[in-house]
Amino acid sequence: MVIYFLAIHTLSQLAIAFLVQAFAGTEALTRMAEAQLPSPADRLFLLWLQAAVVPLALAATLLYLRRLDRRPASEVGLVWPAGAGGQAAAAAGLAAGGLITWRLLASPWLGIQRTPWPAEELEQIPGWLPLGGGDFLVLGLAFYAVAFFDEMVFRGYVYSTLRDRMGWVNSAGLAALLQVAAYSIMDLRAEALINAFLVALTLAGLRELSGSVWMGTLFTGTWNLILGSLLSLPVSGLFFPRFRSVEATGPDWVTGAEHGPEGGWLMTAVLLALVLGLAALVERKVQDEGTSGGPGSNAS
Repeated sequence: MVIYFLAIHTLSQLAIAFLVQAFAGTEALTRMAEAQLPSPADRLFLLWLQAAVVPLALAATLLYLRRLDRRPASEVGLVWPAGAGGQAAAAAGLAAGGLITWRLLASPWLGIQRTPWPAEELEQIPGWLPLGGGDFLVLGLAFYAVAFFDEMVFRGYVYSTLRDRMGWVNSAGLAALLQVAAYSIMDLRAEALINAFLVALTLAGLRELSGSVWMGTLFTGTWNLILGSLLSLPVSGLFFPRFRSVEATGPDWVTGAEHGPEGGWLMTAVLLALVLGLAALVERKVQDEGTSGGPGSNAS
């Protein structure tokens, strides 16, 4: 019965996202297929379609929990945490620190060719998009909304359901595998898939430490905004509105080739360090709770 609920919920959430994008974004998807390289307008439009799915998916999740699974939203991480401000700062700092570390480590091999701000891409974005389309605040909100969707599904319902039965390590690994499998159609590069798995483990660590999906949402949204807009590099192989037009040169294990830094082995090392650090913190928390008879006393 647990597997049934888990499968139905996860598939329904992904179906909502894909159907909305398929119907509402048909014209943009057609242009992307014909051009082979999506324009910044199309990328931003599809990102906003993903963000528009979030209220519908959240309502469906709350209804599912109330009518079928019959448990409170707080049990799946949909709760405003105590100390939310501090958690937000920590998550954003962790994301920024990871990318700064990658940039510093990459310096001996990485070449950057830039054009003056603003980039040509900003001029291609039509005015009918929210706030003119080129507003980075709006882009950031879209990144955070899409990050919340992933957290709600994979570190919310999926992780919490597994966590009740198999401990945090196995739950984190299985939820990460499910997320990578769901999005593997976007890129089949081994490095990109491994790094996506490590990012998912990082997010599971934040979920376990904080008790909600808040930190993971802030981490992912900040990571994508810094990588895609401030560093002006591809996010999972796609460019979004950015401060400069940047061409990164260097070995593929540093640049990730067309996929961007997330497709390189150097980023693997950075993410592995994040995972190990968070795992140590989580283990300490679980042991402390076990000693005091808290929530993690029956998990390892």
